[in-house]
Amino acid sequence: MFLAELERFEHVHVHVVARPPDVVLRGTPVFELLKRPADEWVPDAEMDAFALRIAARLNDALGD
Repeated sequence: MFLAELERFEHVHVHVVARPPDVVLRGTPVFELLKRPADEWVPDAEMDAFALRIAARLNDALGD
């Protein structure tokens, strides 16, 4: 999800949302998934590892 639609935004704000196959939510309603039981969430270690992989790819793409 990409949130930067307001003129005053000076940064890009992106959320990566793991959606179960049975869920069809788009846009900000996807935050309703936060109300699901914690045992359905992606584990913290897995989220952290995924974030590090994204950061590495972005750094490679941007030449940093």
